[in-house]
Amino acid sequence: MALHWGLDKIDNWKHTCWDTIEGEDGSTLKPITEAIIWTSMIVDLGEISKENVNEWLWRMMFAATFCRSGKLYFDHISNRDPNRQEIEAHIGLWTNVTTKDRTAFVNRWIKYMKTETTRLVERNDTKEKVL
Repeated sequence: MALHWGLDKIDNWKHTCWDTIEGEDGSTLKPITEAIIWTSMIVDLGEISKENVNEWLWRMMFAATFCRSGKLYFDHISNRDPNRQEIEAHIGLWTNVTTKDRTAFVNRWIKYMKTETTRLVERNDTKEKVL
């Protein structure tokens, strides 16, 4: 399924989310906005609201502990993960990601780690860092 998203409910969304390309007609998404959009799939949250900013941050930190780099960021988009101020600035962002409760989110990541650990053991890859 394609990832669909919207920014129109974000306060000052044009300034917050878009960069004007000098010398060209048009604009491009700011890297941090694009990173937040893609992160919605990692954290199983379909929108950012005042009520769920802490949950976004908690899930980002939780998921990052399972990543070998300790970070979620996408190298081709941004050189770092979004911080609290940036998540708060994107309140109103929505995607078509299905929002799951915390238990379902945690269970998905534990299942992933069990599968990944089994794969590494079966490959007898003792040099590769698991966590």
